[in-house]
Amino acid sequence: MSKLSVRKDNLVTSCNYLIFISFIVILSESILFSFRNFNIGVVGETESVIIAFYVFSSFIALGILGILLLNKNNSIKQYLSHPLTVFFFCIALISFIFSFFTNLPIRSWFGSFTTGEGVFSYLSITMLIIAGLYIKPHKTIFKFAGIFALIATLFLVFMQYYGDDIGLYRPYPMFNSFLAFFGLFLMPILFSTLNPKRTITKIAIIVLSISIVFLAENRTALIALFFTVLVFLFFLLLKYKKVRHIRSYVTVLILLSPICVWFTTFVVGEYVYKNTNYPELASTYTRYNLHYSILEYNKDANIWGKLFGNGWGSFQDIKKRELPYYRVNLHNVHPLDRELLYDTHFHSHNNVLEALFSIGIIGAIFIWVLPAVVIWLCPGRHLLLAIWTSFFYSSLGAMWFQLPLTVPFMAFSFVCLSRNRVFFLNKIIRKSCRVFQVRHWMLGLIFIALLSAAYTLYQKRTYRPIDPSALNNLYYLSEYGKNWQEYIPDLNEGGQRLAYMYDLYNKQLLDTKNNQELMPQEINSIEILNNFTNEAIKAHKAGIALRVIQIEYINKWHDANMPRTKDNIAIKNMFLTWPDKLQSFLKNNPERSDLAAPFLQLKLKEKDYTIVEKISNQILDKNPNDPVALWFKAEVLENRDNNVALAKLLKAKARDNHISNIIKID
Repeated sequence: MSKLSVRKDNLVTSCNYLIFISFIVILSESILFSFRNFNIGVVGETESVIIAFYVFSSFIALGILGILLLNKNNSIKQYLSHPLTVFFFCIALISFIFSFFTNLPIRSWFGSFTTGEGVFSYLSITMLIIAGLYIKPHKTIFKFAGIFALIATLFLVFMQYYGDDIGLYRPYPMFNSFLAFFGLFLMPILFSTLNPKRTITKIAIIVLSISIVFLAENRTALIALFFTVLVFLFFLLLKYKKVRHIRSYVTVLILLSPICVWFTTFVVGEYVYKNTNYPELASTYTRYNLHYSILEYNKDANIWGKLFGNGWGSFQDIKKRELPYYRVNLHNVHPLDRELLYDTHFHSHNNVLEALFSIGIIGAIFIWVLPAVVIWLCPGRHLLLAIWTSFFYSSLGAMWFQLPLTVPFMAFSFVCLSRNRVFFLNKIIRKSCRVFQVRHWMLGLIFIALLSAAYTLYQKRTYRPIDPSALNNLYYLSEYGKNWQEYIPDLNEGGQRLAYMYDLYNKQLLDTKNNQELMPQEINSIEILNNFTNEAIKAHKAGIALRVIQIEYINKWHDANMPRTKDNIAIKNMFLTWPDKLQSFLKNNPERSDLAAPFLQLKLKEKDYTIVEKISNQILDKNPNDPVALWFKAEVLENRDNNVALAKLLKAKARDNHISNIIKID
């Protein structure tokens, strides 16, 4: 054997090690990168995990590319054309192409900083699936990966419940719901990797997985679990091996499950809306309104919006613009509405609707059929396990969302449930790949994209640790007051981090400083945050959420009861920009006329009828039935023009359109 051949073999071995180690590291993200010492960015628990996912996925891509170039006869080729690989790559490709039809393409590449769902995350999942399929025939490594997944899950569950007690950490304080996904994905992983023969071992795995779901304290997960058990028992008692076309029947049920959950959510939500005596249903009611906002948007969206979506990570913008605030009494908020109004929502809590809104109809179909694809790719011996996993995942995904910690476990579980070879589809896909010669350049581009994404995130997006829960951080703003991108790097993503911090900081000051005079540092920090926001708006880098949040807090600061606060020149300057910001925002977003109500009330009190009439007419030009504009137009007619008859007609119309939910009226 020549030295060149030996060197090539050594390089191939190194590439294999790179793939195996990167795969294991990604599974261990829940242990390593959710530690507070690793936390970076605005939401450290997620952003550090996202960066790690990108970095080690790019290492997998590099390893695969190296093997393909060095060893043309390697079996890894077949996994590049595996239907599961192609399926997730298609989602990434669709997301990438459609992103150029949105206002902020880069935001669609990275997704929201809480979930990370976007082009790069789907590319990372694609790499993880290829690695999992490649590892699967290597029984020892595959088993080790399963054991490691078990250790990571148990460690995370333990730390989530007891971390603070032993002086270490709790990854997500006061938030256990995400553990349900670990319970969901752990069962297929352990059954496939450990291949248990004894009944007692199988029972132990089932009990462990279901126990983790219960520990999540997620009512949605428990409901999904209940119906999954019913479906599972139905096919088990039916003696599924003897039933013809069993996969077809299962597919129909799985495709119907999110529709049924979604329909139930709407029925319950509408009932709660009309009968407000059920505070225990606040979460369901919130989801109902979140889903409602997407449907409201899609109803009025043009054909391009319906086909291509608005890009990943843009839900917060639409929630701020389209949420039906007229259904909520804004001056006397009911406990049912508090979660809806005051919590920050970066996801619609429905996978299919999120995809419909983000990447259009085609993308939504891909996300919708994903659990069914798992059913058709699984071997017969894993069919019951695939039914359990797919139905549970489909039902849970109709009311919840995943955090970056759980995504690698999802990919691994789908690999465990899938055949390594799907001959009919593989043959078609392999021929297509051969014709277009896509393998090498596809992987090369993926490697470059993921590594660039990771580097960008590390250098810009998560430049320094930020703890937005601490008011003392406000004082540090003065050090970075010259350039908002220095302190809160955004990468042209619509200022979503700035919006998050703006909301938290102002909310904390208003909650903790009521009836107290603000400190000079606090006023200075408010001024700097406003300057940051103004710069972002001026540079056309501000999404709807950031613009809405700024106007909301100008309204709140005007109503705040804090001694001498309004005498400060910085606060005065903020109020001076109030009318311009309102008119600029309402020009393209008349749906949020409720934001104009506090300002119009003030100007009406000051008898500045000209500006009241101007803003009211501006809104009415877009929506002739808007209650806020109708009411204040009527006030101008009544108090300035003495046109009482027309004023009464306009006020009656405003009442019919729920003006009483927005302002207090006699």
